Amino acid sequence: MSKGGKKSAAPADETLSAVALEVTSIPTLVLTLQSTEVDVLGKTCDALEAYASKGEKNIETVVHANAVEPLCNLLVSEDLGVKHRASLCLSTLCQSLTARLALKGSLTDTLIQNMLPLTTAGAPAVGQENAMATFAHLSKNFSFRRNLLAGGVIPAACELLSSTTPTLLKAVLECLLALAQDYKSRNAIADVAPYAALLPHLSSDYREIQELGIQLVALIATSELCRHGLYDAGVLQLLISHVANQDFKPTHEPALRALSSMLHEPQALERIGTPPADGSQPPLEMLVGFLKSTDVAVKIEALNCIRVASFSAENRRLLTAYSSELAVVAQLTPDDPKQPVNVQLSLAATATLTSLAASKTSAQIVAGSDVYARLLKLSSHDDPTLVASAVESTAVLLASNPKAATRAIEVGFYPRLLQLLATTEPEHAESRMQATSCLASISSNSDNITTFEAQSPVEFLVRTVTNTKALLDHVEYALASLANLTQHTQFLEEFKRLAPFDAISQRVNTRHDGVRRAAARLVATLSADPPIAAALFHSGILEPLQDVARSLPHSSASITSAINSVLDSNLSAKYAMQDRLTASDKITSLFYDVGKLPATQNVPPLSSLFELPISHQRAYILVNIAGVTSEPAANLASIPTDPKLISLVEHATNSLAGLEPQSKITRLAELVAQRMGGALSTQQQKQTFFQLEFAELKMDLESCVIPIGSVTRSGMTHRALLFKVLADQVGIGSELVRGDFGRAYNVVYTPECHVVDVTMEPGRLFRVPSANHLKTHDPFI
Repeated sequence: MSKGGKKSAAPADETLSAVALEVTSIPTLVLTLQSTEVDVLGKTCDALEAYASKGEKNIETVVHANAVEPLCNLLVSEDLGVKHRASLCLSTLCQSLTARLALKGSLTDTLIQNMLPLTTAGAPAVGQENAMATFAHLSKNFSFRRNLLAGGVIPAACELLSSTTPTLLKAVLECLLALAQDYKSRNAIADVAPYAALLPHLSSDYREIQELGIQLVALIATSELCRHGLYDAGVLQLLISHVANQDFKPTHEPALRALSSMLHEPQALERIGTPPADGSQPPLEMLVGFLKSTDVAVKIEALNCIRVASFSAENRRLLTAYSSELAVVAQLTPDDPKQPVNVQLSLAATATLTSLAASKTSAQIVAGSDVYARLLKLSSHDDPTLVASAVESTAVLLASNPKAATRAIEVGFYPRLLQLLATTEPEHAESRMQATSCLASISSNSDNITTFEAQSPVEFLVRTVTNTKALLDHVEYALASLANLTQHTQFLEEFKRLAPFDAISQRVNTRHDGVRRAAARLVATLSADPPIAAALFHSGILEPLQDVARSLPHSSASITSAINSVLDSNLSAKYAMQDRLTASDKITSLFYDVGKLPATQNVPPLSSLFELPISHQRAYILVNIAGVTSEPAANLASIPTDPKLISLVEHATNSLAGLEPQSKITRLAELVAQRMGGALSTQQQKQTFFQLEFAELKMDLESCVIPIGSVTRSGMTHRALLFKVLADQVGIGSELVRGDFGRAYNVVYTPECHVVDVTMEPGRLFRVPSANHLKTHDPFI
């Protein structure tokens, strides 16, 4: 009590009573995440999560209020409830790309580092679920997948596969499925090898978990390491048993899709094709049996499994053991002709048949069935894709087994092929190509040629070859068909009338190897006809053939054959390129000698030589033994005749009459030497006195092209050519071989191989091992 008798004042109470606040602003609410009150933090996380879960716009609002970083910090709160509520809120936010982008940089590692402890074994399922859901959302971005992989999320997720909580399993599978999009993540899964924990979920009572597990199996099976681990865990047999179980019918399709992702390996098919030790039905037999299912979707996926497996020759042999070919044929069309075709099922069946038919054995097996009748029906369908697929199957079957072409012809396939060839619609481009492939196979057997006589396909085929917009594979098949057909007179004459020689030259020079080979083969076939061979040569076919031959890293039999065929019809080019004419190469028409050409230089046409100025440094010898005055195909309106050569041939014929073979050779050599200025010494051969005569002849004729009959003084090269020309006319077998340094030789067989001297000792024969010996040795030295 105070002196004045008044009571003293009580001490002040500094405690603030609780005040209930109503927060209506997200930025203000985010500020409360800095509170130290557990209750406030929990309610704030709940409020933010409830708001964000209402839509993308709300999530953006929360993210722009900078809520992500404080939420990440709350993941290390000492209060478990706060951790879980913060993880749930982050899981909701991370569904949005906006939120994920806000985590860029060091904040990503902070989130992973803070959230990963929630996934440890024994931790509450709610935290594990939230963490896995967050990781799954983050895995949608490639950059985050790298962070998650480095942060150790995959081992943690694989560890949780043993959980029995459906919601947690769903989150774990979604997380692994998202992460496994990256091949490094699949390799990380292989390191953990969680197959024993994963596979039981394929038979889960929860359909969603089944589907996720099957999808994950299909995805990780793209990794060889994972795939082999799955094999050892029995995934192949499990998937087939899964499809056989009608309780799992809703997931039969994805199960078969997962199975198809592995059957390309012989190891996989061998595992399901080997009969079980207990005598039960082999899984592969069960798989083929799925083609009899009443569920069309299952049949389609089963066909896809067989198609994938049949890419391997080893697998095709195993599939044949289980009669898969005929089972596939049965799916092409309904057995009841009144039933409509199921386009998707027929597409799957034709694609599978095409793959199987790569095997000759499989093609032979189905040839005895009604396969061609079924394919003909499909080729007449109104769906362009199905038509193309059916005709492709037919093409592959015929290519693998050409003898079966009679079967296709018998059911009426040829008229349908012509109809397809006649179409011009873009949607039938693939069908036209495959129809042409069928013709190539059918025409490869001469027994089938009568099929084409009623209505020739040559015009359609030429149209394809000349169409610059045609698919190159289509062009290849057209060229192959023409190469087969033009071996027969009827079709060769039709081809002559169409005369697509320029187009063939262009096709030879394409970069498409198949087109190039087919065009070269056609050239080789056509060159057996001299007029066509000449037309091809004058169209410039030799130049692209040479260019292709030089560009290839190794020799091509088709290109070499084509070049030889063209050269056999044009001896001028043959001598220029190969420096040799054999005894069978008879100079009976126009011939000109351009000399020895470098390997990189093409043979100039005769027309270009007539256009050269007479000041050109060299003369070109012309042999016009047939008296040709013009050749329009070679752009030659006027060609000088050579009456002096004709007179010389008559003189040689008369001079050699009645002589023995060897005496004829000697006498002919003497005649040639006399005509060309007599015998020459070695020293005289080194001189170039005869060049003066060529210069005078060029002036007199006003041309660089000189008829050989006009030449009266010359060295070895022109003498050897004249001997060859005369020998061909009087019936003496002679080869003309060009050597180096202006040398040329005449080779005769008596029957030993000899070189005829027409220069120093005219008429003398020198024995040589072979004509090839002259490439490196001079017999006169």
